[in-house]
Amino acid sequence: TSATVSWPPLPGSPQDASAEGYLLEASTAADFSGLMLSSRTPNVALTTLTVTGLLEATTYYFRAASLNWNSVPNFSASGSTRTKYGLPAGCAAGFNVKKDGGGEYTNIQSALNALPASLSAAFCVVVRDTETYAEQVTVQNFANNGFRLTVMADPAFVNSAPVIRPPGLSIAGFRILNDSVTLQGFTVLP
Repeated sequence: TSATVSWPPLPGSPQDASAEGYLLEASTAADFSGLMLSSRTPNVALTTLTVTGLLEATTYYFRAASLNWNSVPNFSASGSTRTKYGLPAGCAAGFNVKKDGGGEYTNIQSALNALPASLSAAFCVVVRDTETYAEQVTVQNFANNGFRLTVMADPAFVNSAPVIRPPGLSIAGFRILNDSVTLQGFTVLP
């Protein structure tokens, strides 16, 4: 995963109003004591830098600096962001669900509702926590076009699983009214 930060350019001259280059740092700690990644350029006309190698589902703090003629950085805070989860092997596209907001969606049905009605690849909805989801999940009206739709728990879960507890008067935890659908790794309570 990567992140790109941009800023307004400094003039190329005079020397006291310009810089020797730029530095971008990313850290897992707000005080920059954690994992550090960086990118640098001597090109003062460049107004963006990209940091690569970021871990998925991790908060990173960024700071950018102009470099003086002795390569001493003059930092300014650039903010923070949380990287997304990647999708498991076999999932060409899809969404991640996590109740605390760490995924693109906080409930399973919302993630399914956001998928295209006509699938053009293998789609997955991956639940990234072991919380209890009080919902009846309905899968219907997808044109699969030969592709599979998978609703699954995070593959890293070995001894735990997300829990589906359908609301009262529901007929099931999952209602599958489509073909080519796989459910994987859930505990369903009555």
